[in-house]
Amino acid sequence: MLNGEPCPVSGLWETVGNPHTTRLICKGELMPDYMGKAVQWQLIKRDDKNINDKAAVAPPEASDGSPHKQER
Repeated sequence: MLNGEPCPVSGLWETVGNPHTTRLICKGELMPDYMGKAVQWQLIKRDDKNINDKAAVAPPEASDGSPHKQER
């Protein structure tokens, strides 16, 4: 997928080559450029949930509202 094309499926996408980044992109959203440069994107993890719903992608919070920290 090239930047400027509509995203065919919601999920986690990464750029091919350099510069490299990953991003959650929703189905129908235009594939973005990166740092002002034309890039090619590839899907690395499909997300059939509504990724616009912050609860679907946000890390869990502790009952006091602070970010949840995993115990080791």
